Amino acid sequence: MTPDRDFLVDTCSQFGFPEVIVCCGAGHAYNELAVEGATAYDISQFTIRRPALTDPTFQPVFYMGLKKADVQARL
Repeated sequence: MTPDRDFLVDTCSQFGFPEVIVCCGAGHAYNELAVEGATAYDISQFTIRRPALTDPTFQPVFYMGLKKADVQARL
């Protein structure tokens, strides 16, 4: 699971391997892309280039479905 607890659907083109596809927590997304070659949904937020995967100071999210402020208020 990624540090932000979100899907990962991207290629490794930035590393010189555009033919390598990476999918984490999104098997159903990969199925559609493999069969159809495209998706009707915006998957841009699931990029390998997002801060949760590139920023070493990113604070992991340990609760799904809650905002960080809501979790902190409960502590």
